[in-house]
Amino acid sequence: MLLLGLTGLGAEVAKNIILAGIKSIVLLDPSQVTEEDQCSQFLVAREDVGKNVSMYTDITVHIWAAYLITYIMPVISSSHLEPVLYTYSLSGCF
Repeated sequence: MLLLGLTGLGAEVAKNIILAGIKSIVLLDPSQVTEEDQCSQFLVAREDVGKNVSMYTDITVHIWAAYLITYIMPVISSSHLEPVLYTYSLSGCF
């Protein structure tokens, strides 16, 4: 499963999917953690401001589910995003 976007809603969706027992997930959010994320994105810590959202979300989700296999997509430009999306059957982007 590919989860694109880890903002407030994406973080909640990630939590629910992971706690439901999914075995592996690909996290993709090329944005950086901002001060505003502290209000809605509970998967990153205060000291993660300025760092990639996907990388630091990965650390938190393993606390919930040590068995989970996560793949972090590298920061990519929008021109490289389309081929990645065709690899997955999309049911929602957040």
